[in-house]
Amino acid sequence: MKDVFFIICVFFLAVPVRIQAQETEIKDYLDRSGAAVLLYTGKEEWKSPFLIRGHPYLDTDEYREGELMFAGRIYPGVRVRLNTYTDELSILSPLHNGIIVPSDRIEYARFPEYTIIYNRQFPSDEVKAGSALPPGYYARITTKNHAVYRREIRDLVTKSENLQSEWVFNIRSRLYIYKDGIYHSVGSKGSVLKLFRDRRRELNRYASQERLNFRDDRVNSIVALVGYYESMTENQ
Repeated sequence: MKDVFFIICVFFLAVPVRIQAQETEIKDYLDRSGAAVLLYTGKEEWKSPFLIRGHPYLDTDEYREGELMFAGRIYPGVRVRLNTYTDELSILSPLHNGIIVPSDRIEYARFPEYTIIYNRQFPSDEVKAGSALPPGYYARITTKNHAVYRREIRDLVTKSENLQSEWVFNIRSRLYIYKDGIYHSVGSKGSVLKLFRDRRRELNRYASQERLNFRDDRVNSIVALVGYYESMTENQ
C-alpha cells in the first residue's frame, strides 16, 4: 500500500514538470516559427505584365542562397535576389513564390562576393555635400577602411530594331568609395587616382602591370586598385 501511495505521489509531482517542459518546447517552437512567418508576410514580388528582354535583378535572375539579417534575427540559407528596377529585395518562400522583404527591417543579405545593404540615410544641411549615399539598396563589395559600394539601377525603355519595338532594361551602375567620412562617386581609373593622389604613381604602375581593364571590367578593376592602395597604407 505504501508503494502504491509513493507511485501516485511521484506521478502527480512529475506531471507539472512534464507540462512545464512541454510548454517551454511549444514556446520555443512558436518563437522560431513566428519569426519565420514574419519573414514571409510581405507582398508578392513584382511581375511584368508584358514581355521584356533581359531581367531586372542584380547579376542574375536566380535566387541565391545567403545569410539574411531581418528584424534583429539572422536567417542562414535564405534564397534572395535584388530587383534593381523596383529597388526591392525578395526571398523565395516555402511555397516557391517571391516575397518582398520590407527595407526598413533589413540589416543585410550576405553573399561570398558582396553584402547587400539598404541605405536609409538622407543628406541633410548638416552633412557635407556628397558625404551620404542616396537611399536605396547597395552591394558592399569590400569592408576595409575604404569600402567600395555598388549601386545598380535598371530603367525600362523601348528599343526599336528592324521596324519592331521591344521593352528592354537599361542598366545604370555607380560605384562609391568611402574615404575620410565621405562617399566618393568613382567611375574610371582617373577618378580613383585622383581620390588616392598620395599614391598615384604606384597605383598607375600597378594598373599597367596587372593590365586592369577599366572599360570592360570596371568594377573588378576599381576594386583591385582600392585593394592595392589599402595594402600599401594598412600600417599607416
